[in-house]
Amino acid sequence: MVKNKILLIISTLIIISGCAKIPVYKADWNAKSGQVNQPKVGQFDSDARLEYNVLNDNSRLYISLSTANPVTQAKILRNGVKIYISTNGKKDKETYLHFPDAQIKFNKPFKPGQNSNWQNRTKRLKEMTARIYKEAQWHQNGKTKIITPSKGKNNFELDLGADSTGYIIYKVGIPLSDINPAGSKKISDVTIGVHIDGFERPKSDNSHHGERGERGERGEAGERGEGGMRGGRYEGGNTGQHSQITEPVDIWFKTILALK
Repeated sequence: MVKNKILLIISTLIIISGCAKIPVYKADWNAKSGQVNQPKVGQFDSDARLEYNVLNDNSRLYISLSTANPVTQAKILRNGVKIYISTNGKKDKETYLHFPDAQIKFNKPFKPGQNSNWQNRTKRLKEMTARIYKEAQWHQNGKTKIITPSKGKNNFELDLGADSTGYIIYKVGIPLSDINPAGSKKISDVTIGVHIDGFERPKSDNSHHGERGERGERGEAGERGEGGMRGGRYEGGNTGQHSQITEPVDIWFKTILALK
């Protein structure tokens, strides 16, 4: 009897968690088409210390992210950001933009925990974001399209940089016609997922040391392995740091498009 009650409680909790509502926000209007305005203060994810906001105009849906958290910055630079787009109100992962998607290596390993000299770290952050290839992958209907930024009403916009205060600024513009061929006339709301993979947990076997790149101070990120985006590994640090660097960022919300 007691066992049946426990099973019933567990089943109920699973159903409730599965039916948890996605938060709903209203997008701001992007006043000047073709240029992503500086958004108002947006929503904030306290775990990743990541601010996110959405704007739109008649041509594009704009998603902007910003963070000064070194761990989240390292994940963005190493693994890129996946922006999932769904118009069915569900956490659908069939359609998404993956940016940045550059398979690059840094001359010096990026150290997410190194804050001893903020000015030097900010300078280096700017240098690294400047070296990121402005290239993305658009996944839709089982097909993948390589995206590079170009001028035009129905083109994607991609931007990743750093400001003087140590924040990474991420902005993408997705054409509404790529979400729905009818464009803004047939889109009233969009469910958006922001996903950033964590680093692989380092293996205890020292024979893999060469794959991880050059070992350095605590909080150091190794170079990419042959596995591409999955090759980024985190080296050093205590258990708490490992937990932060290996955990993915996964945020979902629904946006009501602004009208004009």
